[in-house]
Amino acid sequence: MNKAPGDDIVTRSTNWLTVVLAFASASGIILALLGYGVALAVEARFGLPHTFTFNSTLDLFSLGTWAIADLLTGSYSWSSWAFYKDVLVRSARVLMPVFVMCLIGFVLFWAWLSASRRLSRRHPQQKLRAAKVVFKRNARQKSWVVSGSIFLFSSIVTTLLIPVAAIGIAALTFVFCVLAAVLPGIGLTAGKSHIDKWVVQPTSCHSNAPEVARAPGPMANCLSIKRADNSVEKGRVVFATSTSVILYDPSTGHAKRLGIEGSVITTISALD
Repeated sequence: MNKAPGDDIVTRSTNWLTVVLAFASASGIILALLGYGVALAVEARFGLPHTFTFNSTLDLFSLGTWAIADLLTGSYSWSSWAFYKDVLVRSARVLMPVFVMCLIGFVLFWAWLSASRRLSRRHPQQKLRAAKVVFKRNARQKSWVVSGSIFLFSSIVTTLLIPVAAIGIAALTFVFCVLAAVLPGIGLTAGKSHIDKWVVQPTSCHSNAPEVARAPGPMANCLSIKRADNSVEKGRVVFATSTSVILYDPSTGHAKRLGIEGSVITTISALD
């Protein structure tokens, strides 16, 4: 039965949709893991519990974009060995147990495979007799060629495909665990780099006013938030999401997370 032209179009569209959904899912996982690392950076620098930094997966996505922005702006030397050394050191607690478990599993699998080969070598005559019996039985039938082909194919699949599939699944599991451990480490390192360079170290706030002289070096982004009860909060922006912002007060060294719903947000050139 021939397929209609519309069926091919539907099949291609479905394949492309599957690829797009898979890419979107992978991108979401990467952003969420990076965002979790950024939340850990806030806790590491200011002591604010990382669970207070985000309320939803969308907040993790927003935090993850800060790590991506740090990569694109080159504010940290991503190509240096010091960066990756820091990431590996922070991820070692997760990576080491995973590596040990994968190593033990590989050794056990290799031992089982070696034992199976030894057992198969011990009884070659029995296997040869069994093969002869199967061949003679199939030869008496009309479909002996098909039966022999199926028997040969199943033997090859059992001997080769199953070990290869087991090794492939173990390798994919290890790679996923490594990514799950390394990506938060990258977000943590990038978040701490951003906080140190653009929040803590600057001596003044960024201003677009022409009459304000620009100080040398990095400058912090400062905000004034007027809340619904007319109270005003000021501080340097640490990180922000669509629902909240984390502000840092250089005079006290404290950081606080504020909801921005119903608030009026204004950029300012000084906190005084």
